[in-house]
Amino acid sequence: MQLSHNVLNDYENGLCNFKASMQDKNEEEKAGVFNGAANVIAISGHPRNVRFALDCGVAADFVLYGQYVKARSVEFWIYLASVSGAITIIDPVVGSDVNQTDGTLSYADWDNAYVDGVDTDTITTGWSHIVLTSSTDVTWASGFNIGKGDIRVTGLRFWNHELSATEIDQLMSGAVDDYQHDSILILDFPNLTDLSKNGNDGTNHGADIVMSGRNGENCFDFISGNSDYVDCGDIGTIKSIVFWINPDNVTQSILDCNGGLHKITVAGGTIAATGFAAFYVDGIASGILGAKGWHQIVATDSVAISASQLYLGREGANYMDGKLDIVEAYSGELTLLQVNQVYHKQQRGLL
Repeated sequence: MQLSHNVLNDYENGLCNFKASMQDKNEEEKAGVFNGAANVIAISGHPRNVRFALDCGVAADFVLYGQYVKARSVEFWIYLASVSGAITIIDPVVGSDVNQTDGTLSYADWDNAYVDGVDTDTITTGWSHIVLTSSTDVTWASGFNIGKGDIRVTGLRFWNHELSATEIDQLMSGAVDDYQHDSILILDFPNLTDLSKNGNDGTNHGADIVMSGRNGENCFDFISGNSDYVDCGDIGTIKSIVFWINPDNVTQSILDCNGGLHKITVAGGTIAATGFAAFYVDGIASGILGAKGWHQIVATDSVAISASQLYLGREGANYMDGKLDIVEAYSGELTLLQVNQVYHKQQRGLL
């Protein structure tokens, strides 16, 4: 379970649930090993309407994940019938346990605990949303056990960055998906219809349409020297823009929002998002585009940007050389958690 990206599990009712296979729903599909009377049961009354959970009764009931873990945050939901006494929740094969003792969490490998979105070590009976964070990597090289007491657990996820208070609240409430309501532009290829229903359709100026997009469907292929581009006109104000590119070389003029004030270019494989506060490559805060092939780029800002003349495949008199696919813009600033979610969903063809 080496996490090269923040984990994005498959979702059921908005949250990853344990199922009978105990599969890790990250791309590596690792499975846990049941011990004792540990079992997956149907549940009701979960705050997020999750339908299944791992059910353990005593210390001999647990599930072993034997894979390598390296993370800065771990998230899970836990149900306690009682907080009296001590219960081991997560037991790393090598590392410090995550325990609750008489209603108090202990977690020596981590810096902070958030219970139902609050920075506290106090836990009560019933369902609680737990997030443990660290400013440095927590490594459980030999895996971990989960269970080992009278508890129920679901929604276990590891993340390779230290989740912020905002991101933790988004995870707990399900608001991590709220960005989808802020769509300004969702460009459909190849007809350039705006699926956000804001009427921000594009016009193709000479770009080739080829069946070799990110998910094997249509995309635009901009040819060097042809001055090809797509004109989306004035799409209004945005705080985030998302797109995929497959460049033919390491120097690119990808897009321009408003006459050069806010633009995204590449020079020698290094991205410059002029006018934007942050940018991400393949779900990670990085300015390096990397090798040829498809890559997702996201640029964000906390301040609204006027995309008064959005060109794709063009910046001034400079043009792109390569393929472009899946272009979206949002009125809200995507958090790192949301950036990562969009990346994994688009990578799997879910968006």
